Parts: sequence; C-alpha cells; structure tokens
Amino acid sequence: PYNVTYDGLAHTATVSTINGVNGESGATVGTVDVSGTTHTNAGSYLADPWTFTGTANYNNSNGTVDDNIDKRNTSTTVTASPNPSNCGDVITITATVLGTGSGAGNPSGGSVQFKIDGANFGAPVVVVGNQASTTSSTLTAGDHTVQAVFTSTDTNFNDSASTQITATVYCPDIVVTKTADFASISAGDQAAYTILVENEGLGIARNVTLTDTLPAGVVWSTSSAGCAVAGGTSLSCSYGDLNSGDSRTVKVSGQTDAADCGSLNNTAMASATNEASDTQANDSSSASISVLCPDISVTKTADSSSISSGDTAAYTILVKNEGLGIARGVTLTDTLPAGVVWGTSSAGCAVSSGTSLSCSFGDLNSGSSRTVNISGTTDADDCGSLNNTAMASASNEASEVQANNNSSASITVLCPDVVVSKTADASSVNAGNQIGFQITVSNTGPGFARGVTLTDTLPSSPGMVWTIDLLNSDSGCVITGTNNMSCSFGNMANGSMKKVHVTSPTTPANCGAVSNTANGSATNERTSDTGNNSSSASIVLNDATAPTITLNANTITLWSPNHKYNTVKVADLVASASDSCSTELALSAVYISKVTSDELENINSGDGNTVKDMVIANDCKSVDLRAERDGSKNGRVYTITFKVKDIAGNVGTATAKVTVPHSQGPKGVAVDDGPIYTVTNSACP
Repeated sequence: PYNVTYDGLAHTATVSTINGVNGESGATVGTVDVSGTTHTNAGSYLADPWTFTGTANYNNSNGTVDDNIDKRNTSTTVTASPNPSNCGDVITITATVLGTGSGAGNPSGGSVQFKIDGANFGAPVVVVGNQASTTSSTLTAGDHTVQAVFTSTDTNFNDSASTQITATVYCPDIVVTKTADFASISAGDQAAYTILVENEGLGIARNVTLTDTLPAGVVWSTSSAGCAVAGGTSLSCSYGDLNSGDSRTVKVSGQTDAADCGSLNNTAMASATNEASDTQANDSSSASISVLCPDISVTKTADSSSISSGDTAAYTILVKNEGLGIARGVTLTDTLPAGVVWGTSSAGCAVSSGTSLSCSFGDLNSGSSRTVNISGTTDADDCGSLNNTAMASASNEASEVQANNNSSASITVLCPDVVVSKTADASSVNAGNQIGFQITVSNTGPGFARGVTLTDTLPSSPGMVWTIDLLNSDSGCVITGTNNMSCSFGNMANGSMKKVHVTSPTTPANCGAVSNTANGSATNERTSDTGNNSSSASIVLNDATAPTITLNANTITLWSPNHKYNTVKVADLVASASDSCSTELALSAVYISKVTSDELENINSGDGNTVKDMVIANDCKSVDLRAERDGSKNGRVYTITFKVKDIAGNVGTATAKVTVPHSQGPKGVAVDDGPIYTVTNSACP
C-alpha cells in the first residue's frame, strides 16, 4: 500500500520482493499484479485489488490493499499595493495561491474571499492563474488587517488562508490659516490677508483648491502662483496635490477707501478630493480687518469776539482727527473776510491774495490735531461783522462723518463815532468883553476811538488872544500862535468825553459875528460816521461903543451983537464922525440935537428984547443963533450938542461952543456960566 500526497503523478502499490519458501525469489516464485492500485488524484482507495500468479510451485492468490493520496496543501499569500497608500487611492489587494511541498502543480480552480479588518470584503474572487485580486478606494486612515482565504475547487488541493498583513492608509488633513497682515488699518490703506494652506495629514492631498469670496467694496488682487481673483472679489487657487507637510501661501490685497470703514470679515475655504469629512473642520479660516476711519473736526473761534476798528482781528482754528483711523492728506481752506489783509505763521499754512488761507497737514494720527492762528489788522471800513467759515478735509474720510468738517466764527468790529460839539459861552457879547467856546469831543460809537484829535482855527480878529481854560479843560490841548488850537486825546472808550474851554479878550473894534468850527477825528473812524466830527458856533460881538464926533479946529464968535441970526452948520464945527466898528461915519450922519445958552432968552438988558435966540433947523444940520448978549454980564456962550448914531444904535455926542463976547479985547471974552435954557427940535432927537 501507499500513502502519499498528491503530486500529479500516478502512484501504484509496490511489491518489494517475492520470496518462495525454499529461498526462491522473483519470477521463480511468481508475479504480483498491483495495477489495480494505481491512482493519480488524491483520495483514499480502500481494498485496492492485487493478484498473485505463481509459478508451478506456487498457487495464485489475491487480496486488497488500502492506498491513500492526500490532497496537496496550498499556500495563500496576500499583498496590498500601494502600501502604504493615501486616502482615496485605489488599493489593489492580490492573493497568490500555490501548491506546497514536493511535486508539481497548483490548484486548477478555486476562489479567494478577501477579508479587511476581519470582515469579508466583497464576494469571493475566482482564482485565475494562481491569483485573485480586488480593489478598494474607501479605506479610511490608519492600519487595516488584510487576509485572503482560499477555497479550492480542485479536489487535489486543500484550502488555505493567508496570514494577515497590515495595509496602512495615510489621509491628508488640509488646514487653512487666514490672517490679516494688519488687524486694523486706516481707510485708504492697503488691506492684505495671508492665507496658508497646509497638509498636516500623513497622506497626499489630492487636487487641492482654495476659494475665498473677499469683502465687497475693495478691488482685490494677488500675484500668488496658481491663484487668480475674478470680478475683484472671487479668489480661486488650484494647487494640485500637496504632499504631507507641504503648504502653499497666498497673498491677497486691495486698496480701501472711505466707504470701507468698519470690518472686512472674510473666510477662506480649501478642499482636497481625498480628504475625509471628519478632518474638514479646519478646512476654513476667517480673519477680520478693521478699517478705521478718520473723523476730521474743525473748531474755529475768534480770539476776541468783539474788537474796535484798527485792532487786530484774530481767529484760532483747531483741526483734529477724532476718528480711530489715520486721516490722510488733511487740508484746510478758509476764504477769510475781505477788507483785511490776513497773515499766518502756522506751519503748513499760507495766505494768498490776502484772504485765501490754505493748509496742508499731511496725515493726522487718531487724536492728533493742528492749530492755525491767523490775524489781520482791521480799519474803519471793516466795521460790522467779520463772518467766516473754515473747512477741512481728508482724502479718506467717509461722507457721513463730514458734518463737523467746517466751523464758523464771527468777530464784531466795533466802530467809534466821534461827535464834536462846540458852544459859545454866550451867544451875544458886547465887543470889548471876553468871549469863550466850550468844545466837547465824545465817542458815541460802540468801539474805541483811536488817536482822537481836535483842531480849531479860532477867530483871529485883531486883539484876540486865545488861551485854554486849564481848570475846565482836559489835558492834551495846546494853542500855537494866537488862535491855532490842537488837541491829542489818544484813545477814547465808548461813552467817554473830552472837553476844552477856550477864551479870548475882545476889543470894541471886534464887532459882528465871530464864527468858528472845531474838527475832530479818529484814526479808525469810518467815513460814513464823520458827519458829526465838526461843530460850529458863533458869537455876536455887539457894538456897545458910542461913535466919536471929531470937531474941527474952528471957533465961531458972533460979533457984533446986532441981534441978528447967524446960521451955524454942522460942517462949520465938525470935522468927521467915526465908529469903532464902522470905522468912519459920513459927516451927514452928524446932526444937532440941542443947543443951550448960558443966558436967558430975553432979559431986556442989552439983548434986544428978542425971543427965539436959538432955532434948530428941521433937518437938524444947522442952527440959527442970535448975535446978542446980556450987556451986564460976561458974554454969551451957546453950546451946540452934536449927535451921531451908528448902525448898532449907539449914539455919540460932542459939543462945540459959539460965543458972543461981552466986548472986543481980551477982557471981553465970553465966559460960559453953564446952560440956563435949552432949545431942541422934535425932529432932532
């Protein structure tokens, strides 16, 4: 009998030696036929027949023998490729089935059941050419046990199972980190993000892409390889495969403006086609940039809300950035009130054409400020209000915060109003008496009167010498010559007053009206207010002096005493008439007012017993005198009173004597004993 393992060959029971009882061997004994014990395929063959055909000396015999061909063992091995692999990769698992032991041949048929992590993976796979294989692209990250279990359909071969192998799957882990290059910027600055796309997993990341819908309002751009920005806001990047530990960096930036104030919030997202869902939580990253806006405020104030004309008008302008962001390219403009030549020494500022203020401050940090001082000297034409508005701007300031970009201020320029009042101490004065004027200079305007002066060319009639009444005058006045008064009162506040009292003697010749004008001025008074800067006053110097009658050198003596009339005319005794004011009066203005005699009219003692010894003519220009005298006395004396009236009504008188001697010779000269009686004519007052 035989007990062998299948080797694909025919096996037959063997006869080792045929021995006879007498020591014979081999064919002399006989032959054994064991052909019925021949088998090729595995199996247990019970009672295989054999026959013995003996020679002449031996009988035939037969019997059975149990033969056995065991199935040949198989060896199954399994491989995974690639191993290790990456998530998403196609892994080919291959089982190889071979017959083991000596001999030739492998199973001619069978199938393999693949097992992954102890569980059947798919249906059994038919072995073809000693191999069976399957594929998988769904293995998760980590180590997996892989085994092939062979089930033979070839009866000559046993089943077998491979030892377990480990298939390692490496998965990617895409991590996105987005950061703002600067967490806060000022409007107008460049906003920039840096995006890091990194494969932190052990496996290759396949077909990695990055997308980012960037904040609107900014035109974004990038120069990073593999990336582009469409429509100004749609960032997309294609990186292909990223090995474990590899990374890509994206820089994206855009210029902001005032409309971008606030937060630029943004999220970048990356993906790989083979990344497991349970590792995708870090595939996105957000970053925020605070776009800080400036807020320019302007505060303009008048250094003094009210000044007097001629003073310096001054404004202070404060430009401040009250916003959180840097103010870029800050400028200030101000069209200043006309009529004043303005100037400034503030840094960055200039005034052109006297009224156009412009300042360039560059950038102003949050909380920073600039102060501008500007001033100009006013004059009388600036009276009233100097209203003005200053305006500032920044190139990156949002329109909604520009309400405080301008500020107005007003300076009231107060003008003086110099008022001169001149009054006479008395409006009518007799020539020869003292005259005087009271002059006041007042400032009735609301502003200070600067450099107030008063001039007055006082009357200069002969004999007039003007002096200042110091007790009743304010200081500051002088008189040069005899009549030129000038006063310097300096500055006069609103409501203040200065006074001066001047006096002068007069002479009787200073008759008539004495008129005079005083003129005041202030350096800062406008022309329209100067209508009351002068004042006139007049004094009438009355002619109170009687005119003078000048007699000629003639003497009239009436001789002989013949009792006849002798006509004596004014011109016989009067040379002229004059007046202190009229200088000279016509002789015809002189008339005879009365005649007196130192003797009675009729005394019957040598006077001829006559009456009407003195008769004044009705024209008052002559008088008839009778040539007679009292023979018992010392002669007769007629006294003629002449009168003349000036235009003021003053009456001047003079008397002349006409004599009737007592007798011829020195002893007969008439002696005036004083008037005894008087003769007048009602026509001759």
